[in-house]
Amino acid sequence: MKKTTLLLLALPLLGIAQSKGTNPISVQNLNAGMVLNNDTQTVTLTMVGPSDRWIAIQYGQFTGGMQNGSDMAYFNGTTLVDGRMNGSGQTPSADAQNNWTITQNTVSSGMRTLIATRPFDSPDATDYDFNYADQTIAIGLARANGASFTLSNHGTANRIMNTTLGFTNLGTTELVKETTRVYPNPSQGNVTISSESDIQSVAIYQLNGALVRTIRPETASAQLEVSGLSTGSYLLEIQSNSEKIWKKIVVE
Repeated sequence: MKKTTLLLLALPLLGIAQSKGTNPISVQNLNAGMVLNNDTQTVTLTMVGPSDRWIAIQYGQFTGGMQNGSDMAYFNGTTLVDGRMNGSGQTPSADAQNNWTITQNTVSSGMRTLIATRPFDSPDATDYDFNYADQTIAIGLARANGASFTLSNHGTANRIMNTTLGFTNLGTTELVKETTRVYPNPSQGNVTISSESDIQSVAIYQLNGALVRTIRPETASAQLEVSGLSTGSYLLEIQSNSEKIWKKIVVE
């Protein structure tokens, strides 16, 4: 009787994660930015502004501030409201369904940091649908001209009506080849980054794509001090001799 041995070759599936973000846009202590994640098909919005008043963003493809029918969202003191513009000088309307999910809402020194996510393709037919292939997005920002969460005329000094922002590629991660570890995560102090090959550089980004700082260890293990950063989520771009990967870390 012949004995037959079957050798099963396990071929790993190659996963690709891609993301790109806008540069921050700001007016009167209010700034915002967006990151598109092609892997999860979600957009992450970060807004930082005075904690005692409403802040709002208009986004999509439009040609004028408060253009009728354009998509927007505003913080009303409790949540990020999914809304729609009704034309210049008219109060925006809240959508029947809110498709933004707040993942962070923190206040420090009178400034509020909001981070929220939404699917590219919203189930609401009136919402703007994000597309990872898009190279630009139109953004408008506004904030109340005083301490209030009731939408009202903000005045010309407290808004940017229509700015077109380009997206910057934040990288491609080959998940199956990943040989780099980041720990502890979440962290309140040092984060250790270890790799099978020398780490050339580590760049830390805010979720809106803004670069915080870069270190160049040139060793297989590195320490990244994060205790001085505001609490929240950040992206690490780690370039080693063998790969470039992106890691999300949480600072507590």
